[in-house]
Amino acid sequence: MFRKIGFGAAAALTVGMLAVGCSDDGDTIILGGSDLRPGAFPGSQVDQNNLAADGRAFTPRGQEVQTADTGAHPNGTSRRPEIFWNVTTGEAIMLFVAEVKATGGAGVTAERILYASRFNGTSWSAPVQIRGRDGNTNEDPTAQPQGYKVLWLNTTGNTNANAAARNGDAIILFSRGDLGPAGGVGTTDETANIRLWWAYFSRSAGPGATTGAVVDGFMTEAKVVDDDNRVTGGADPNVESFGFASSSHDRSHTYTAGVDAVDSGEVTNEVVVFYAKAQSSGATAVGRRFKFLAFDLNGTSNNPPTTGGTVLVAAQIASLPNTVAVDDGAVVHNNVMFWRTPTGTENDVVVTATVFSAAGVTATPISVGSTVVGTSTDTTAMPTAANVYGNDHGLTSIYIFTTEEGFHGNGAVGNRASQRTLIVRKLDIDQNTGAIAADGAEPARIDEFRALVIAADNTGTNAPVEANFETRMNRPGTLIFAVYRQNNTSTNTPANRNLLAKGVVVQTRRDATARTLANSVSASVNAAALPASAAQAQADVTNVAFQADLATGHAHSQGGLGLGCVFQSNPNRVNFTYRQRDDQATAAAAEDLVLMVDGLLATPDTTGSAAPTLAAIAGGTSRVIIVRVDQVDDAGGLGGADHTAAAAITDVIAVDMGDDTSTTTVSGTGVTTTTFQAQAGRVLVFYVTNANNQDNLDATNAFLERRLFVFEQAAGNTTGTSTAVSSRPAAGNTQDHHQVLNNSVDVIQVETNPNVAQDPSHRGTRIHVYWLENASRGANNRLATRSYEKPQTTQTAPAVAFADRWTPALTTITPVFIDLPSNGAISNDFELARNGLTVAVFFRESEHLLYQETSSTAALGNYYTANGLPSPQLIDNESTEEVIAFLIKSPPRCDNLSRTIVIYVKRLDPGANDPRVLIRVRN
Repeated sequence: MFRKIGFGAAAALTVGMLAVGCSDDGDTIILGGSDLRPGAFPGSQVDQNNLAADGRAFTPRGQEVQTADTGAHPNGTSRRPEIFWNVTTGEAIMLFVAEVKATGGAGVTAERILYASRFNGTSWSAPVQIRGRDGNTNEDPTAQPQGYKVLWLNTTGNTNANAAARNGDAIILFSRGDLGPAGGVGTTDETANIRLWWAYFSRSAGPGATTGAVVDGFMTEAKVVDDDNRVTGGADPNVESFGFASSSHDRSHTYTAGVDAVDSGEVTNEVVVFYAKAQSSGATAVGRRFKFLAFDLNGTSNNPPTTGGTVLVAAQIASLPNTVAVDDGAVVHNNVMFWRTPTGTENDVVVTATVFSAAGVTATPISVGSTVVGTSTDTTAMPTAANVYGNDHGLTSIYIFTTEEGFHGNGAVGNRASQRTLIVRKLDIDQNTGAIAADGAEPARIDEFRALVIAADNTGTNAPVEANFETRMNRPGTLIFAVYRQNNTSTNTPANRNLLAKGVVVQTRRDATARTLANSVSASVNAAALPASAAQAQADVTNVAFQADLATGHAHSQGGLGLGCVFQSNPNRVNFTYRQRDDQATAAAAEDLVLMVDGLLATPDTTGSAAPTLAAIAGGTSRVIIVRVDQVDDAGGLGGADHTAAAAITDVIAVDMGDDTSTTTVSGTGVTTTTFQAQAGRVLVFYVTNANNQDNLDATNAFLERRLFVFEQAAGNTTGTSTAVSSRPAAGNTQDHHQVLNNSVDVIQVETNPNVAQDPSHRGTRIHVYWLENASRGANNRLATRSYEKPQTTQTAPAVAFADRWTPALTTITPVFIDLPSNGAISNDFELARNGLTVAVFFRESEHLLYQETSSTAALGNYYTANGLPSPQLIDNESTEEVIAFLIKSPPRCDNLSRTIVIYVKRLDPGANDPRVLIRVRN
């Protein structure tokens, strides 16, 4: 689980003389003093990337680099610098915006400039300005460039010479306002509006080459993509969301009006640009529509196709009424685009899957949800990228998980008034022709009450699924697990209707076998316990979340791990946590929040013609209780009165414990059988909650503290033990205020398996946990850590106790602190990266960027130290000026430490108002 850091303004801070200790070269580093010497950060020197004319920074002097959104764009999207990785080559393109102030204008902006730069894996090209001067359509120099996106092209193996020459090229999209006609309304453009612009990066044209309007490979004069549908006597419509459909994508992505830093660069067979814009023309208003244009990879031009494009057709209605506007935003998986629109008929809302061929021609669109029938009122929810799985996950079909209100099935009529069902749609796509076919006439309902039909009078069932469900894929990609919340009964007036945690699994199709959707879905199982009393809705489950180390439909940069990066000691088992109110006599009684963990254990089908089976590890009634917040003990309880606030438990992160690996045998017929031992798949659960330094609130000097705990799940799965991980006072100690900062915990696993990508049961080797805590009232937060060594199957007796597998051992009341020994102010935005057993930590303290690392060759828990004190290495060592914003971007790989990019912003001259970008790259 990796924290995603965005640019943010740093608070003003007076930095004193803060000794960091000694760097590896023996120089003393002083923060805030006149002597700021280089640290031993293992990366490029900053001057290597100081490509501005004065050689002092990456960006030019006198231009203010933008680092946050100020709402200038009608969609309010971010305009921070952003990195777009090429997943095949490890290269990247960065786009950012800088402002030039008017002379004597008292802060008035004269122009906003969009810059592009290419990172070739080692060094950067100088930023190149991209402007729009496309015929009669010229950009407004003061308008804000927004929503920039990049698609890398990989034409390896393409037999067409023109297409093959595009290997390593990239296409850039962004939106920006254009100028209205001089002197008022004209014949070609009535009013200024926001347009979609196109720029091309040609790898063969750079670096250093300047040919006409191409500099360092970048097209410096962007071209307009959209058509300008003028409105007589009114404002012309703006381009809203936009994006790409292409096999270049790495897994599933969401495209919006904002900046979408998607991962791309896989083999590219087609490139389609789509955008959403109202299609008004003259005085006739037409609602927002999606249009698309196909780019000819075999052509010689780097310009976009002819502007305008073709309107996408919804699957269930041939022509949308003028008053209907399609939803903004779309999800793509390679060349398949998912988008949503009202039909204008019976208030139905449908999701359409559209497939694009290499020529940009669309195959017959397919509905993701139920077919609209008669007077039914279906509403299919737009799937999220995390819940779309397909070819990039090794599947021969696309699986889309979403919800639908008014699901009817088999042509029956439904009513969406209060019913929401969990559904999965399986689409089979011919990768050669783009033809798309649905598996069955309707999607499959997969929640617990899947057999019930929702009747037109809304009496068929009264158990709506909550919208915030989650799905995760196992490491081999053979199973997709879903957890969701739904009432325990479908009866309209039950005595005790509660939202429970439930699970279901879908076995995927990864080969040519004819596994249909009908024989791919298990029965649903309950995990949470039903309250014993008759009080209604008093024990609803909340905060359901999978263990952190699983794969989603997302690519790496959007929060999910790729299959090769997943730590899962038993691929047939997943775990999830949830919270639930403890059972009380009446719903009005005081209720205690309980943190729970449960697991789902699947038995896959081996015949290809039957459904998998699924069981809940704890089985609902035999719950695993991690902590009850009214406990009076030092293992995670809050003494005294009942505590009902949901915020009492935060930072819940479950990770694979990795005990006991699998054994694999291959029979003489070539059938592989994998057996997983009993403990494989167990979890550690980290969480922060209230504790008590006296175990008794009425005792003298008793004081509440927020502590980080770890729960070790016992071999039987139904019990376990919580132990404090963060600092804690000795028994009877006075008020020390050992508070862990909420939302400051992060966990990372590392491994030594050289065959990690091929190993179906990858268990990892070590777990490192990091958090922020303060030592005493009023003190600054410290960056703390402990490390866990997983037991190995080759180990012999005597066994090492759980507490002693930690460094420092959990019996030691103080963890390792790795920030400045002078304890400067540290911000809650550190980033983790790994390479083998090496784990790196990037963080900001005392308004400077620092780097710590535990080496793959060092003993567990060793970090940079000097004279017995922590010695984090200074990254921004070129001046004493404060870092006012920064961004850490790791490449989308399992070992994501090498080539991690550190971008930060400083005012290099005291009192200057031109924040400038500086860059360093980890070796």
